[in-house]
Amino acid sequence: MYCVDFMGERGMRFMDKTIEVNEQIIDRLNGIYDKLWDEWSKDRLN
Repeated sequence: MYCVDFMGERGMRFMDKTIEVNEQIIDRLNGIYDKLWDEWSKDRLN
């Protein structure tokens, strides 16, 4: 859940601060999400 929350904040502006986003960050968060989804899916099947 937190991974998706962090993904949604990237590129947004909060007050005077912009949360950085680039291809490396996107790839890293997508990898984390995929790993967590796989673990969650396996637990649900057992």
